[in-house]
Amino acid sequence: MKEKISVIPYLPFKGDCEEAVNTYISAFGGEILFISRWDENNYDMSLEQIGKVMHVEFTIGGSRMAAGGQL
Repeated sequence: MKEKISVIPYLPFKGDCEEAVNTYISAFGGEILFISRWDENNYDMSLEQIGKVMHVEFTIGGSRMAAGGQL
């Protein structure tokens, strides 16, 4: 018997990842399942990244998706 494979689409964003994800959720329905943010210990480009979304997992309709943000 073949094992079921599940693929989670990943959307990369430059700029405001959180705003984009919230727009999708408000337009299509869904919810944020997990969110992590850049902080002073893990930012990788500039101080402007601090507080922005590093990784987010969410649902849109019945689909699970993920996204991340860079500046």
